[in-house]
Amino acid sequence: MIQYRYKAFISYAHSDERWARWLQRSLERYRPPTAVSADRLAPIFRDREDLAAASDLSSSIVSALEDSEALIVVCSPAAVASGWVAQEIQTYIDLGRRDHVHCLVVDGDPSGDDALPELLRSESGHEPMAADLRPGKDGRQLALLKLAAALLGVELDSLRQRELRRRNQRLVAIAAAATVGMVVTSGLALAAVFAREEAEVARQETEIRQKQAETLVGFMLGDLRTKLESVGRLDVMRDVGAAATDYFAAVPAELMSDEELLQRALSIRQLGTDRASEGDLDLAFEMFQEARRMDAALVDRAPTDAERGLALADDHYWIGVVHYQRDELTAALDSFFSQRDAVARVADAHPHDVEIRTNLAYVRNNVGLILRQQGELDAALDSLSASREVLQALAADTGDRFLLRDAVDVSVAVADLEWRIGDLRRAEEILTEAVAVAGRLQARYPGDVGPYEALGLAHSYMGRVLYAQGNARAVEHVGAELMAAERRHQIALDAPDARRAVAMARLRSGAFAARFASSYPELEVLASAHRTLEELALLDESDVSRVRDLADGRYFYAQVLAAEGESERALALVESAQARLSSASDASSFETQRLLATGYALSARYLFAAGQLAEAVEAKRRLLASLDAIDSENDARVIELRALALVGSDPAAGTLIESLESRGWALDVRDIGGSAAARN
Repeated sequence: MIQYRYKAFISYAHSDERWARWLQRSLERYRPPTAVSADRLAPIFRDREDLAAASDLSSSIVSALEDSEALIVVCSPAAVASGWVAQEIQTYIDLGRRDHVHCLVVDGDPSGDDALPELLRSESGHEPMAADLRPGKDGRQLALLKLAAALLGVELDSLRQRELRRRNQRLVAIAAAATVGMVVTSGLALAAVFAREEAEVARQETEIRQKQAETLVGFMLGDLRTKLESVGRLDVMRDVGAAATDYFAAVPAELMSDEELLQRALSIRQLGTDRASEGDLDLAFEMFQEARRMDAALVDRAPTDAERGLALADDHYWIGVVHYQRDELTAALDSFFSQRDAVARVADAHPHDVEIRTNLAYVRNNVGLILRQQGELDAALDSLSASREVLQALAADTGDRFLLRDAVDVSVAVADLEWRIGDLRRAEEILTEAVAVAGRLQARYPGDVGPYEALGLAHSYMGRVLYAQGNARAVEHVGAELMAAERRHQIALDAPDARRAVAMARLRSGAFAARFASSYPELEVLASAHRTLEELALLDESDVSRVRDLADGRYFYAQVLAAEGESERALALVESAQARLSSASDASSFETQRLLATGYALSARYLFAAGQLAEAVEAKRRLLASLDAIDSENDARVIELRALALVGSDPAAGTLIESLESRGWALDVRDIGGSAAARN
């Protein structure tokens, strides 16, 4: 059997890059149910359209196509017009693998075929399996499962049923509800026999339930099954929703057994996810609340039942998702807290269930990340530390490499918070372990992207922690970060995330070397890295993370230029970064505000160095004003900026500096307004 380097190659047009990025991440993170496959859908190769000015594909792209088990084409009118997409499809077909070509349709006329490249249409009408993200079609969840099923070589219905069984042990997909309906119908018929002996009224109620159940079963076994066999589309799911809604309206909840109520809540929740994928958040929210009411009542009757507890947790999760999409972060966090509590109750009752414990770890991780986003750093640290403890224990028990990788990621998040609000030495201890684990993963799986990504991340944060301590070993770790990023780039070729990692590592290494070393990378190398970040930011200007990356990169580059005595160029870079940050869609967020404040601090320093004292004082004033708008009292990075703004003019600076030094920080706080000497 041929062993391919990549599970799939994604071909797409430049304008569809965000969909290609989503698809790559979703497939690589997807964990197939163990009953379906032990393999992961990774690595996935993601090309970018504008490779070079040449008219032919590069040898590296041809090699990646040859080493890919499947080809996924992101289809749209732009893909139809793309010469690169056409060449990649033709190259793959020429390899004799036409049957391994799949499509993800993201744009175009829903009733036409203007999104499908000519090479994928045939005179017989036979076209590759297509997942469809256009309005009224599959939606993200079903589209992902269709492609996953194709890559795994399993039936879609089987995968969907296994996926739902994994999340809720006994719950099944709507497509398989005919079986449940038949069981319900049999139970109702039996109940009718006993009901005749009790009362005529009860008999009539039972007949109503049986008739409605039989109608639903007939629909699912007839029209629905015919449609689902041809294509799993959201318009078909709307038919399911209409039939299910009629059934629910005809059968009062008080007449249903616990098992029927559980199935009813599942169906309503599934209908809610369909509505949410279509953008109808109001209706989806109502459905999720209705499902939550039912599941909460069922949990009250059997608090330790795993199926009921996880179903209630799912309700809280989806309610939180709607709040999050509405930018209602406080309400979203409350829902995720409720989800965490629901899973925790089940975990207490089933302490040896690996899947439930893993679920709890991930819930705590998500809660921690949102708390960090809101600036509630102490609470975020508690939640992430709990997640880390569970993941490490599970990874040790099972030896699962993906749990090990997740444990590294959460460890880095914990160390990040220790760096900001706790003890730098504790952060260093956590990262030392994370570097070791990531290193072992990389050595064991040298052809996978994931371990290099984890290793680079761990080294990156170790470098930052050592930098804050004034330790020159920071240069060594950022060098290791660069090596991991470059190896990752060799595997993933021109994947934007890999290019970004290399660029950031190069710029960071230059800035760290400018502080600790006598020599640092050539300016042209840093300029090239800076251009890479600019190109990536232009690929999707709505992606605020890329805007922040570019600002960070410009700040690192500016520090090297300033060390070279080019203060004017350094100042221009900082100001251009601030201009981009100010126009970002999340300009009021904590991280963007902190980066803006950092820019004012650098501007003041470079203006002061250039002898422009009045301008430096004004930049210092803006720094203080921007810090007053940041809602964080205990983030060391913010405290450092405030100390920098006050040194030389306010005794409070000394208190701030002492508080940071007590955490392990070794500061280089120089006056940026012209009145005090340097301090180490």
